[in-house]
Amino acid sequence: MRRSELYQNTAVGVLVVCAVVITGLVVRRELTAAPTGGATNSSVREIDPKIARELTAHGHLIGPEDAQLKIVEFVDLECPFCAMVEAALAAECADVEGKFGTFIEVVYAAQDSLGVLDWSDFARRAGIQDVGEFEDCVKDARFADRVSEDIAAARRAGVRGTPTFVVGSSVYLGHPSGPGFQELIKRALAEVD
Repeated sequence: MRRSELYQNTAVGVLVVCAVVITGLVVRRELTAAPTGGATNSSVREIDPKIARELTAHGHLIGPEDAQLKIVEFVDLECPFCAMVEAALAAECADVEGKFGTFIEVVYAAQDSLGVLDWSDFARRAGIQDVGEFEDCVKDARFADRVSEDIAAARRAGVRGTPTFVVGSSVYLGHPSGPGFQELIKRALAEVD
């Protein structure tokens, strides 16, 4: 085989591999894309009101304690790249200092740094004072039972993806924008009155 034929065959081989990889990435992106809102990318279904009450009584509170309506949100801080529970453990450990909501905001704002930064870096950004205690809490998986309970509660509610919201006794899968989500809130508020 001549040298020019070898180069041509190698070039064709490289192009074929690139085409396969690019096609695979596009297919993966399309199949794992997160919901973006709107009627076609969100769904609503009813759950047992007892399960809905259990969920609202169990979760972390972000907002006024005496709110007329409480909305439960199931999220995956590492969505859609990883199914590890370490992020949930870190958020629970942040709550020891009352920084659960702040920690969640910090992680979402720097999702491109997941796996690059340590959880202690996120903790510092969230204003956690005792980072050493936070690191020990995450390493020791102190809240593994709590995370397991949350996973079980999500299964009981039929959560199949994130983000998912429980509004009253309705489960809403998708981005919380648009009239469908607002309508759920209005209906749930009317039921509370």
